Amino acid sequence: KEWVFKVPYIAPSQWKGALRSAMVRQLVTDLYSTGDEGAFFQKRLQLYRVFGHEKDGTAEYLNRVLAKRRVGPEPQNKTGEQEEWRRQFDEELQKVEGEFEATLRKQGYLTDDVEGFQGCTYFFPTFFDKIGLEVINPHDRQSGAGSQPIHFECVPQGTPGTFVLIYVPFNSTGHDDAKRRQEVAEDLETLARGVCAMLTTYGFGAKTSSGYGVAEDKLANTGIL
Repeated sequence: KEWVFKVPYIAPSQWKGALRSAMVRQLVTDLYSTGDEGAFFQKRLQLYRVFGHEKDGTAEYLNRVLAKRRVGPEPQNKTGEQEEWRRQFDEELQKVEGEFEATLRKQGYLTDDVEGFQGCTYFFPTFFDKIGLEVINPHDRQSGAGSQPIHFECVPQGTPGTFVLIYVPFNSTGHDDAKRRQEVAEDLETLARGVCAMLTTYGFGAKTSSGYGVAEDKLANTGIL
């Protein structure tokens, strides 16, 4: 809840984390479905440009995903093969890390004397005017009965909120006006798909695995043309 007025809200950092997570999941899904490493690198660069430098384990996760895809699945129940696979995986992981860092420096996203990279997106908080109370009752695996119901606050279903995202392409890497316009158009299309996936598929906030934090996929009659 918001500190002063005690109303439920979603902080800008939560929006950014939820959207970035949804788009990273889409990126990995596309890699496994198409196997196109070139498209994977380009989309990863786009996420880097849109959200800023990778942190919180994102870089390590994406590097490991690509390295594992290159060397294949880990063998089971054979110690010698597992050791060889681990050696190949570590070598490929270092190679992937070096390739992406070299690409970032070539594109101008990384320089020797500057730490980090600021993205093009800015998020604003979303406030809700209703708050409710729900109960979960974990069941014992042996008896099949719950013994200690847990109460938690939530935003009731159907409560509206306004999602605000500003995209400012101040760090566009295009060499000319046509290239920058194309880059901006691609970013906006990717962001639109990512927002749709976050709101209607992956969810946002807590307990998304239980179905919370998912919006309905329909247009509201706001009266705005």
